[in-house]
Amino acid sequence: MSTAEHLAQLGVTIEQARDFIISNVSQPSVIYNISVQNNITAQMLAEIYGGVTEGDVVAFFNISGLDGSALTEDSGNTGGDNLLATAQSRSVTDSDYGSLPTTGDSPAVESGSYWESTNLTYSFNNAEPADYADEGLTGFIAFPEAAKVPTRASFEDIETFSNLKFTEVADEGDIRLNAVQQEGNTDGYAYFPDGTSLGGDVFLNNAYTTTDQYQAGSSNYFTVVHELGHALGLEHTFEGDASLPADIENVTHSVMSYTDHQTHTLSFIIEDGSIYSNYVDNHYNTDYAYYDVIGLQAAYGANTSHNTGNNTYTVNFDSTSHDVIWDAGGTDTIDASSATGESHIDLRAEHFSSIDIRDAITQAADTITEMGITDSNYITFIQEQYQDMASTGILFTGEKNLAISKGVWIENVISGAANDQIQDNAVDNIITTGAGDDVISLTEGGFDTVNAGSGNDRVSFDVSSDSVQTEQQSDGSYLVVGSDFAAQLTGVETLEFTDTFMTLA
Repeated sequence: MSTAEHLAQLGVTIEQARDFIISNVSQPSVIYNISVQNNITAQMLAEIYGGVTEGDVVAFFNISGLDGSALTEDSGNTGGDNLLATAQSRSVTDSDYGSLPTTGDSPAVESGSYWESTNLTYSFNNAEPADYADEGLTGFIAFPEAAKVPTRASFEDIETFSNLKFTEVADEGDIRLNAVQQEGNTDGYAYFPDGTSLGGDVFLNNAYTTTDQYQAGSSNYFTVVHELGHALGLEHTFEGDASLPADIENVTHSVMSYTDHQTHTLSFIIEDGSIYSNYVDNHYNTDYAYYDVIGLQAAYGANTSHNTGNNTYTVNFDSTSHDVIWDAGGTDTIDASSATGESHIDLRAEHFSSIDIRDAITQAADTITEMGITDSNYITFIQEQYQDMASTGILFTGEKNLAISKGVWIENVISGAANDQIQDNAVDNIITTGAGDDVISLTEGGFDTVNAGSGNDRVSFDVSSDSVQTEQQSDGSYLVVGSDFAAQLTGVETLEFTDTFMTLA
């Protein structure tokens, strides 16, 4: 096939092609990438431009740091796989974990007062011990059965990410749990492990004794998690010089905070011709948050035997609240494929993701539909209630509901049907997105694979277009190769560079 015939199939004349080359001669990568994408060889370019040889064209691209030989007939550049070997050389894998937390990584919760041993016992007091005589305690009751559930669950959670091991004993445990009368609005308190007889002991409010009061996600359940944090040496995030910055000083980032954030939802009832709303505290932390995890790991060591296989973390609006992933190895996947709201997923360690976001407007609309409400006054009331709760920051919307702990490598991600945002990390990632107009940021390195699905999808790079090579593969995918990264893209419509956008055929 002649050069003119080849261009004609692309809907371009030789004259138009020549004008394109002349107008972009100062940007060799633009000419190169278009040539690769459309199977235009160096010999064709020489003919189009005129007065130069195939060798001149190859040399022109080589001088610019591009592989001019990939455009020669001998290279087999007919939409084949010339860059594939180069892309594969950019591969980065890590079979276990990265740098682990150390003292100073989570200063806002680090008290410096910790247990000397990582093997601890705990017990539930049914009567007041003799060594509490000088504490002035009142209302001492047998520790409630309902409160034992979050206690045991919290210790089990801590064992998954730290080297601490807990054993329940009948009495005189290292950590003794009690229920007593509290003053004012206090729901509990605990002592740091300071070497005294009271060190590590926990005192909950005797007003709370039932299973309903200790439901997972409730403030009472959260109190248990919080006070056990003190018993292990975690301090409040708002006290001292190392307190968390105001914008993150909340329970999303640490259970040692007093600031509610993403902790409540709303319920509504219609009665006697009126509609009423109730605040429901059902999204408090049931496990330790990001800064707590790394603080306890720094103090007691990380459990490097936890989740060392190929694990899949299934996440969505209903199941994911203040979650932290600690994973010590394997090839792992975050699966948000069931999400219907937007997800902003960051695969980097020490970063937060927002899974299946449902803002106040969306939740109000869902409630109106579920209740079958048509009265305009009721509709306005519901919308205002959601907006009011959202303005305080306590409405659970799915924002920042997942964190990846320090040292963790998550290789793969599957997103849902909305307009999602994905950020890669420094190892090879397989990124699969569903319907929706998705934006995938590939800035960290490795050889990533993107399967973008339907929608108008964009892949963003933090380099200029003249620093990469692109090539369409025989399977229809595109390779993008830079000096320290590569990506193989399927179903992607647009590439974004720091200097320009590129549309893929």
